[in-house]
Amino acid sequence: MGSFLGNIIMKHFVSAKSEAKRWRNLIASSSGLALFIADQNDVEHWVNLGRAFQRFGLTATKLNINHAHVNMPCEEIEVRKKMAKHLGIADKHPLLLIRFGYSTKMPYSFRRPINEVITKT
Repeated sequence: MGSFLGNIIMKHFVSAKSEAKRWRNLIASSSGLALFIADQNDVEHWVNLGRAFQRFGLTATKLNINHAHVNMPCEEIEVRKKMAKHLGIADKHPLLLIRFGYSTKMPYSFRRPINEVITKT
């Protein structure tokens, strides 16, 4: 959706309250949550965490378990710190929160043809 139309929709139809309600419903309908935590907040640990998530995602897909990112709690530094403290892991770094469970398949995202993205020189 273009930024012009997106701005209109966000300004007139989406509020913090409606987003909070939507996320409560999404999380409540999920079978579980997986929180990926790093000991250190550096490149090496990010890569290792990414590898762990890749194994999780591939295994879940093989088992027909769907998964989706819940980004905000880990992206917002203050929220991340509060979450870590609440979970008793204040010395760790929760970097990725995933919800998972069985659900109906969603349509795949639109993809452009490869020849529109990659050109030969």
